[in-house]
Amino acid sequence: MPSIFGKSHLYRYDIQGGAKSHYLVFVHLPCLQTHLKHLYHLSILPFNEYEQQTIECLMNYNSLTRDCINYLLQRLHIRDDKISNCFGLSYFNKINKQSYWLDPNVSMRQQIPKSELKPNLTFTMLLYPPVPYTITDEKARLILYQQIFCNFISSIYIIPTNLIETLSAYFLRGCFENKFNADKNRDILQLIIAAVGLSEENTDGIKEKIVELYRDLNELDKRSAQNQFVHRISQINTYGMTHFEIKNALNEAICLGLNHHGIHSRSLLRNEFKLEACWHNITSILSN
Repeated sequence: MPSIFGKSHLYRYDIQGGAKSHYLVFVHLPCLQTHLKHLYHLSILPFNEYEQQTIECLMNYNSLTRDCINYLLQRLHIRDDKISNCFGLSYFNKINKQSYWLDPNVSMRQQIPKSELKPNLTFTMLLYPPVPYTITDEKARLILYQQIFCNFISSIYIIPTNLIETLSAYFLRGCFENKFNADKNRDILQLIIAAVGLSEENTDGIKEKIVELYRDLNELDKRSAQNQFVHRISQINTYGMTHFEIKNALNEAICLGLNHHGIHSRSLLRNEFKLEACWHNITSILSN
């Protein structure tokens, strides 16, 4: 099993020569600050307990990726088996600019380039629960919600037009409670407009509507606003979707999206995913 070492312990361990059979891994938790830290005062953002947290794991060269995941779950006090099975570790390759998931049943060292002496990994959701707002494990809920908020502001979700203003208002209330100032922080609104796929042209009316709805939520506390935001996000087709860019038989680039509903496809010319096959049908075909 991997373990955590403080700087003094790590230094003493290296002096003893133990590093020949072990290597250090830095695991980062989802962080909304990376998107908003230049735009707003950090102390009023949600999920402060986990922002920018990095956990150091000392791995044996033969350790499986699952060993690291189990240790992280233990360190974060996530005990619910239903949600703990949803987490995974991803690695971003700086050379080819590709991010990929590590196989939990394979040695971590075999899946990471040898040139990475101290790999940086991300601990996040691999399989999103269909009903995320019912998660009772508080630690898991915080990480899950943080990831969903990050996904939203990173333009991962395709937001239906009729939900843009409402979702944006809940996002502001869930992030900033009653501390958001529309006059001083127009850049936040611009970031949201970009995240939901709208151009900057002719969006003044939408921004005003978002601010108006945000103010109407004045009696709603931050936790309830977060729950409402996540509840509505989980209803859209792109919630929990992992994207893969591939080429079809005509050598045309298309994007596949996998989530709890099934397999979706989207051409690069179309800004929406189409459900091609649900998992029930796929498993029925495989069983036959």
